[in-house]
Amino acid sequence: MGIQEDVRDKVERWADFLFNDFRSFGLFFCISQDLYVTLAEHYALSKEDSKTKAGVVLNPSDAGQCLTELKRTEAFVRGLDEAVSLKKSQGRGPVRIFYAGCGPFATLVLPLTYRYKPEELQFTLLDFHDQSLRSATDLLKLLGKEDYCSEAVLGDAVTYTFPEEADYHICLTETLQRALTQECHVPIVQNLLGQLPEDVLLVPQEIRVGGLWAEPPGGSENRVREMEHDVELGDIIQLNARTVRENSFVRSVEAKGRAKPEQVFCLQTEIDVFGDWKLRRNESGLTCPHPLEQIEFQTGEMLRFEYEVGENPGLRLHRDGAVA
Repeated sequence: MGIQEDVRDKVERWADFLFNDFRSFGLFFCISQDLYVTLAEHYALSKEDSKTKAGVVLNPSDAGQCLTELKRTEAFVRGLDEAVSLKKSQGRGPVRIFYAGCGPFATLVLPLTYRYKPEELQFTLLDFHDQSLRSATDLLKLLGKEDYCSEAVLGDAVTYTFPEEADYHICLTETLQRALTQECHVPIVQNLLGQLPEDVLLVPQEIRVGGLWAEPPGGSENRVREMEHDVELGDIIQLNARTVRENSFVRSVEAKGRAKPEQVFCLQTEIDVFGDWKLRRNESGLTCPHPLEQIEFQTGEMLRFEYEVGENPGLRLHRDGAVA
């Protein structure tokens, strides 16, 4: 079997599994890992991140490996499918997606090319890395799916300017780590939504980051187990289309003290991708609690956070003129 037939078979099997309600994490890992290894070797993907003034841009190899995580990829792909179905039901044709940070395989839109025709779905791909953009467009050609891609743009989504004739129905970007640290998701969404009409759907629809006292993770495991004595402080970030446009996505919260001496303060992320598709605690690397060391406060104190955009993006706690 040649590389074209081999890749077509593996991608089709992977895409079909994402829409199959039969749950087998082991089988999915085998299918997706086999696909990833085949594609990563075929395109000789780089493992070097890019550092920018707005945060890290994940390297093509790691960006591509996201396709091996079932809960994360399934939630984003099927949530995006719900968004496309909604726009399609409103008489949109074709539904146009702007995909910022497409990675080397255009992972989130690729499965939809097996569910819609090109006259029903079109997308623009944008990526910071030339290798990612070239491999994504080449993969579409290899699969005979190039008619779905109306444009491929090499650029920085943080500073990208849409042409006047741009007409999109969905803005899609999955350029994030847990607690919205490291990567450029926040400034990307701020930049893109600031240029698009209010009826454009944002995917993921909402990201929330809240405060949490919990027992620290053991060993190298990122997951922090849910315990009955966990103490939640409420949402510090509510990032959605409305709050981004109003620049009101960061909130102050009332402090609560730890319930047990060994607990550490964490930032807990929840993601509503779209419709019924969500990611909750520990369901993905994106939603594992993010411990913050040396954070102390008194019960009843109002905690004022700010989200800092820069080389090391993330939430900062402001107290008495100082930043923690």
